[in-house]
Amino acid sequence: MDKGSAKERLIIKLVCVLLSFCLWIYVNNVETTVKTYTLKNVPVKLVNVEALKNYGLALSPGQKFEVNLNLEGPSKYIYSVNQNDFTIQADLSEYALKNGENNIPVQIINYPQQVNIKNNGYLIVKVKLEPLEQKTFDTVSDVNVTFAPNVYKDSINFTSEKVEVSGPQSAVNKVKTVALVGSLDNVSESMVRSFKYEALDANNNVVKDVTLSKSSGELSVLTNTGKKVNVVAEFKGQLPNGITLLSTEISQNSVNIVGDKSALEGVSTLKTEPIDLTNITGNTKKTVQIVLPSGVKVAGGNNTVTVNINVSGNTSDVDKNTQENNNNNNNNNNNNSNNANNNNSNNNNTTNNSSNNNVVKSLDIPISYTGLPQNLILKNNPSTATIKITGSQDLINSISPSDFKGVVDLSSYTNPGSYKVEPKITTSKNVVIESIPDLSITLDKKDAEKKQ
Repeated sequence: MDKGSAKERLIIKLVCVLLSFCLWIYVNNVETTVKTYTLKNVPVKLVNVEALKNYGLALSPGQKFEVNLNLEGPSKYIYSVNQNDFTIQADLSEYALKNGENNIPVQIINYPQQVNIKNNGYLIVKVKLEPLEQKTFDTVSDVNVTFAPNVYKDSINFTSEKVEVSGPQSAVNKVKTVALVGSLDNVSESMVRSFKYEALDANNNVVKDVTLSKSSGELSVLTNTGKKVNVVAEFKGQLPNGITLLSTEISQNSVNIVGDKSALEGVSTLKTEPIDLTNITGNTKKTVQIVLPSGVKVAGGNNTVTVNINVSGNTSDVDKNTQENNNNNNNNNNNNSNNANNNNSNNNNTTNNSSNNNVVKSLDIPISYTGLPQNLILKNNPSTATIKITGSQDLINSISPSDFKGVVDLSSYTNPGSYKVEPKITTSKNVVIESIPDLSITLDKKDAEKKQ
């Protein structure tokens, strides 16, 4: 028994000695040991910056104000502090300032009480100043506006105003304009929105470190419902003898139109003002108005298109043939014995002339209907449309209805009723389509919807 008790007492003594040694190490290295540590890049807040205006100065752009703190204290505290535990300020109103670099002493406003700041009395920040500049700009709008399907711009209104830009000279001199910036996407109705003004440089980048006398402005967007329709060039008259039509090209095959819903539903195709062919003797470019029904206008306001008319031939050839005919007639009067030959010659000239003349022809073109809404059915739909075309006689004689394609797009017709529609006629042949008739159709609700 005595031997066991002695062994236990020895173990207890050894444990106590070990614990005492650990406690001694802890007290000497954690609780009572003073350590030093440099905390870097502690931010400094500049206060009373508005005092710079009294000197006609401003802060140069792109500066950071930071100091390094030499700290001293118990290791348990000194290694746990960070930049956010300190509040440091530099007061610009307390010192005489100049253009260029200024050394401004800092003040430690708040810090952890468990540590000491050994370099407290020697801390400064370098503050670079430059002349204060002020310029006035007329504002512009740089707001990007997009519209929802079948909604079109009526107008976008912005009233320019004068805004003063102030700040450091190097920054203000970069400013080229003050603009309303932002975006409006998928606009479906008229609206007024406020946007922020920004000072922009020559590359439309925002210039920082400047102050604007007004922070925002308003943009008004007015909308109209509308749809997209085809534009067809309209012609009248015939080309002079000797001139053959090769092709016509229109600058815009389609336009977006806006207006009252009832007015839009009756429009499927727009025509230009008729272009007179009678005086065209060479390749010609004509700018003409689009003929618009009452209550309808082109979205954006531009209701003109350019039509290029490409021809070949020369009227002088016809004049030469005409002179030859006159000479032949004179010869007929002087020499009756040659009447038959002269008449044959005249007939041959007339045949050559007719081969160079443009002729008009009517064709019945098959019509197809596309885009019918699912809730409607189509009734009384004509299967053909009679069009008039103009071109050289040789070309006209070789053309058949299969060279044309006629389509009526019904996707914009959403309500039942009777409508007059103009089919879109296309062809790869170099002829002028002089007239396309309106077709009368009827749209009705499906039987299932009638019962509801």
